[in-house]
Amino acid sequence: LARAFLSHSNGSSLHHMIACEACRVLTWFLCGVVLGNRATLAWSAQPNMMRGISYAPVPIKTLGGPFPNDDFMSPEFGALWDDSGRGDLNIMQKLGANTIRLYSNDPRFEHQLFLHAADVHGLHVIAGMSNYPFTAAPDACSKSNWDCYEQVRKQYSANLKAGFLQEDRSYHRALSHVVIINEPDSNAPGLTEPKLFCKAIISALDGMLSAEKEAKVRGNFVKFSATFSFGSCQACSKYNTDPALGQMYDLRAAMLDPSTVGYKPKNDLRAAYEGRFHHSFNAQSPASTIQTKFLKVYSAEFEEPFFIGEYHAPMVAQTGDLVAIMKLAEDPSNKLLGICFFEFQKSYWKGGTDLAFGMLGLGSLSLMDFHVNRVDYNAWCLDDNVPDPHQTGTTLVQAVIQAYGGEGYDFNEGCLYDPAKVPVTADGYNLILAQRNTTRMTIFVARLVGHLGGIAIDHLGLMDFSAGYSGDAGPLAGDFDTMVGALQETHPNWAHWDFVSAACVVDLSALPQALDEAVHYACMTMRTFRTFNCADVPPQCNGTLQTFADYAFSIYYNDVAAGAGPLQNCFFGGSAQYAPRQTYKSWDKSCVVTRDPGSTALTQDGYNAVLETRDSDKVAELIRRILRERLRENISDTHGLQQFASNKSGDLPRSFAQLMTVLKKVPWTCAGETHRKCSNDEPKQSNTWIWLGLATAIGLVSVVLLYFIWDRRQRHIQGRAALIPERSRPIQELS
Repeated sequence: LARAFLSHSNGSSLHHMIACEACRVLTWFLCGVVLGNRATLAWSAQPNMMRGISYAPVPIKTLGGPFPNDDFMSPEFGALWDDSGRGDLNIMQKLGANTIRLYSNDPRFEHQLFLHAADVHGLHVIAGMSNYPFTAAPDACSKSNWDCYEQVRKQYSANLKAGFLQEDRSYHRALSHVVIINEPDSNAPGLTEPKLFCKAIISALDGMLSAEKEAKVRGNFVKFSATFSFGSCQACSKYNTDPALGQMYDLRAAMLDPSTVGYKPKNDLRAAYEGRFHHSFNAQSPASTIQTKFLKVYSAEFEEPFFIGEYHAPMVAQTGDLVAIMKLAEDPSNKLLGICFFEFQKSYWKGGTDLAFGMLGLGSLSLMDFHVNRVDYNAWCLDDNVPDPHQTGTTLVQAVIQAYGGEGYDFNEGCLYDPAKVPVTADGYNLILAQRNTTRMTIFVARLVGHLGGIAIDHLGLMDFSAGYSGDAGPLAGDFDTMVGALQETHPNWAHWDFVSAACVVDLSALPQALDEAVHYACMTMRTFRTFNCADVPPQCNGTLQTFADYAFSIYYNDVAAGAGPLQNCFFGGSAQYAPRQTYKSWDKSCVVTRDPGSTALTQDGYNAVLETRDSDKVAELIRRILRERLRENISDTHGLQQFASNKSGDLPRSFAQLMTVLKKVPWTCAGETHRKCSNDEPKQSNTWIWLGLATAIGLVSVVLLYFIWDRRQRHIQGRAALIPERSRPIQELS
């Protein structure tokens, strides 16, 4: 700004002084704004500091209840973490977290959906390897003297294929760390066998590096870690009375020289350790203990950063302690990346002293049902009334929010049925009706309209209609069926209704597991009725479950349901909706089959749908679109197109592939792949000359404008010179 000011001045010392002073004041102002805004946040809200939460939301309230799987990254648990379910990832973000730590994963399940969801909420993911290859598999490495190379290589290779890697063979950007093993010093092999647990860790890492090479991983490389307990390892070679330090010291020695634990690596473990390894440990000790018994020695002995994988000292007040540990992480000399608060939800299934941990309890309201390995569970709402026993009037959630600088989350509202998530059915309507709230009923009605081929465009009209069915004020206009009838019969003008290209497509609020089951049902039904085989979904629509489902659902509705009954035949348990094109075109423009030639998929099935209308004008429109979008051809003879579309001569093929071949040979197209000159076009100048002429005109106009600006500036300078002829006069005189 100062430079711009001086460029319009005559260069006097007065102008220099004004410019410098303005710059200084403006700098103070901007810094004040930035620092003032930062002051409103907690001091710890720095982007690179790990503000994590340990996540193992076992969905049961009883001690030792049935629990078939602990892979909480799997789609089966989407009812807990997905925004369409309880929304745990969104809650963590609201609390100020930027990292989520998990403990186990099963490579039989897909994990990319979870990683995508975490990324949407700005959460880095610390994934944990399962104990299966170490202790539970038939060929577990605990049975082979803890050489875990082959068992972990196979397991990690499967993990890479199950979502850790993206299509370009780089790691998913949300995945920041992979914990090789959790507390091998406390569990197996144990604190008394440091050489064995070090051998298990380095051989496992060796296997993971080989899995990466086999998969040709090419970017976004994750960091590896082995999370120890905060216990003392008296059998370790050094620091055997210091918590966690002895384990880390011996592990580093084994990484740098694997022969010390009797292992011969297949990869460069030294390079992996020095470039991609972060130490970690779990602790129930307060920040003061971490500082005096660990940090000072670690900072002097180790170069590698570290994080605390579980942090919660239940013997002290949490607000002060969490702020204290985050201040230690703020100091770069400590090499502490941050912490993962232990833990998100109480572990009722463990009972005993473990109930001292967990900042959230499970409420009394089941938001939805879901199943894991065919066992049914409830997605209970979350109760944030878990007090800090050492600080009256403060909950554990409040302590985390203060330390992490979060904005907070309304858990009371979270324990109400959400009008954006309940099923669009009579049961869902009754759940929202019980709340007697017009605003919430408006959300439900807007979703209902979206399932009937419409989209609300006038919010006031929508609210006025919804008020009659909310019970908030005045008598009810009717029940759910009455409301549906009123919408379908009158099609009120406060909504836009798509009578041409509405189609049965995915409901984006569907849970991944439910959507997968719905697609399976639709495909099995169409196969039974022999209307369509989902194996014939074209490759361009087979890339994601969403586009695959759009293709399958839209054909199902047209063929099996005969295009009738949107709430009955295009619902699939809440996984589908009969949506207007204005809605679905935002995510799918090429995999929805309709009878509308302007929007249907350019495939055999899309072609069939238009042919079934027996409308030659629609067929002609579809052919025109195929020529434009696929063959880049123009129509030189509209009459020829109409004759061909009417099929009076029998030249119109039933096969889409044959149609594409025939269209390359018809005489009434031009200018595209045929390179035929359009007969009805007059000779035109080359586009090159047109652009050259346009550029010349713009250049001439620019020269004129620049001359005008230069002339005005010269006149301005001359005028200023006449007013101040003596440029050397002192500032005081000028002022």
